[in-house]
Amino acid sequence: MRPLLLILLAGLSLAACQETPADPEAARPELHPGFGEKFTLHYQQRALLPAGPAPELTVQLADVPYSYCPPLECSGNPSLRCFFGSSVGPVFSVTDAQGQVQEVRFPLTYAPAEHDTVSVRANNQRYQLRYVRWEMLCCNPQRKDISVTLQLDKAVQ
Repeated sequence: MRPLLLILLAGLSLAACQETPADPEAARPELHPGFGEKFTLHYQQRALLPAGPAPELTVQLADVPYSYCPPLECSGNPSLRCFFGSSVGPVFSVTDAQGQVQEVRFPLTYAPAEHDTVSVRANNQRYQLRYVRWEMLCCNPQRKDISVTLQLDKAVQ
């Protein structure tokens, strides 16, 4: 009786650990911020700017290269030391109104500075894409667990 009970409990615990088929990245809605507004993207999420029926630009967080050094609350080991701390270097796909795509890469950084901007030329205009900050949403993150905050402005001509 006891071996049967152990097999039954093992089977139930394995069934409870099955991964759900829902894709968390697919559940992220498109954002519709205006120019000059800060917005936060997750892996593969898109923002259409400006808000309205005909966006000028689409910005997608295409990839999230990162390094990870667990903080004390994640590792539980006060003697753990990393040579380099956690950092994120996001890659964005910027698409203009005509469908032309540009890839924008920011270097791995521990904390973006005010001057971490890239100039993007699209729709016969210049735009400034500013990398504001990143956040790891859990311990031992994967790409889907990292968010990146941006601000997109039209450059003064």
